[in-house]
Amino acid sequence: MLPGQDIFAGLTLPPRACAALARNQITSTEALLSLNARELRALPGVGAGTIQQILDALAVADLALADDIWAPYACVRHGGRSGDV
Repeated sequence: MLPGQDIFAGLTLPPRACAALARNQITSTEALLSLNARELRALPGVGAGTIQQILDALAVADLALADDIWAPYACVRHGGRSGDV
Protein backbone atom coordinates (compact mmCIF):
# COMPACT_ATOMS: atom_id res chain seq x y z
CA MET A 1 0.00 0.00 0.00
CA LEU A 2 1.34 3.40 -0.92
CA PRO A 3 1.49 6.28 1.56
CA GLY A 4 -1.80 8.09 1.70
CA GLN A 5 -3.96 5.17 0.58
CA ASP A 6 -4.66 4.08 4.16
CA ILE A 7 -6.42 7.37 4.99
CA PHE A 8 -9.42 6.25 2.92
CA ALA A 9 -10.45 3.41 5.22
CA GLY A 10 -12.37 0.68 3.45
CA LEU A 11 -11.70 2.02 -0.05
CA THR A 12 -9.26 0.69 -2.61
CA LEU A 13 -8.35 3.86 -4.47
CA PRO A 14 -5.55 4.08 -7.04
CA PRO A 15 -2.58 6.25 -6.01
CA ARG A 16 -3.51 8.92 -8.56
CA ALA A 17 -7.00 9.32 -7.09
CA CYS A 18 -5.58 9.47 -3.55
CA ALA A 19 -3.09 12.14 -4.60
CA ALA A 20 -5.74 14.23 -6.37
CA LEU A 21 -8.01 14.11 -3.35
CA ALA A 22 -5.17 14.91 -0.94
CA ARG A 23 -4.16 17.94 -3.04
CA ASN A 24 -7.71 19.21 -2.51
CA GLN A 25 -7.61 18.59 1.27
CA ILE A 26 -9.94 15.57 1.04
CA THR A 27 -8.10 13.32 3.49
CA SER A 28 -10.70 10.91 4.85
CA THR A 29 -13.48 8.66 3.65
CA GLU A 30 -15.96 10.83 5.56
CA ALA A 31 -14.76 13.97 3.77
CA LEU A 32 -15.07 12.20 0.41
CA LEU A 33 -18.59 10.97 1.16
CA SER A 34 -19.69 14.49 2.09
CA LEU A 35 -19.13 15.58 -1.54
CA ASN A 36 -21.56 15.09 -4.38
CA ALA A 37 -20.56 14.30 -7.97
CA ARG A 38 -20.84 17.94 -9.08
CA GLU A 39 -18.50 19.08 -6.29
CA LEU A 40 -16.07 16.28 -7.08
CA ARG A 41 -15.97 17.28 -10.78
CA ALA A 42 -15.19 20.87 -9.75
CA LEU A 43 -12.00 19.90 -7.90
CA PRO A 44 -8.78 20.83 -9.72
CA GLY A 45 -6.93 17.77 -11.00
CA VAL A 46 -9.95 15.48 -10.73
CA GLY A 47 -11.05 14.43 -14.20
CA ALA A 48 -13.56 11.97 -15.59
CA GLY A 49 -11.20 8.98 -15.21
CA THR A 50 -10.40 9.78 -11.59
CA ILE A 51 -14.07 10.28 -10.80
CA GLN A 52 -14.91 6.90 -12.33
CA GLN A 53 -12.17 5.23 -10.26
CA ILE A 54 -13.58 6.84 -7.11
CA LEU A 55 -17.15 5.82 -7.96
CA ASP A 56 -16.02 2.26 -8.68
CA ALA A 57 -14.17 2.06 -5.34
CA LEU A 58 -17.21 3.44 -3.52
CA ALA A 59 -19.50 0.90 -5.23
CA VAL A 60 -17.26 -2.00 -4.18
CA ALA A 61 -17.43 -0.75 -0.57
CA ASP A 62 -21.23 -0.27 -0.88
CA LEU A 63 -20.85 3.49 -0.36
CA ALA A 64 -21.97 6.49 -2.40
CA LEU A 65 -21.31 10.18 -2.71
CA ALA A 66 -23.74 12.63 -1.15
CA ASP A 67 -26.90 13.55 -3.03
CA ASP A 68 -26.77 16.76 -5.04
CA ILE A 69 -29.66 18.92 -3.88
CA TRP A 70 -29.32 21.06 -7.02
CA ALA A 71 -29.38 18.17 -9.49
CA PRO A 72 -32.23 17.81 -12.01
CA TYR A 73 -35.08 15.73 -10.71
CA ALA A 74 -38.38 14.20 -11.85
CA CYS A 75 -41.26 16.56 -11.06
CA VAL A 76 -43.83 14.67 -9.00
CA ARG A 77 -46.71 16.83 -10.17
CA HIS A 78 -45.96 16.91 -13.89
CA GLY A 79 -43.86 13.76 -14.27
CA GLY A 80 -41.22 15.48 -16.40
CA ARG A 81 -37.60 16.24 -15.77
CA SER A 82 -37.16 19.52 -13.97
CA GLY A 83 -34.60 21.56 -12.10
CA ASP A 84 -34.31 24.62 -9.94
CA VAL A 85 -33.38 27.81 -11.69
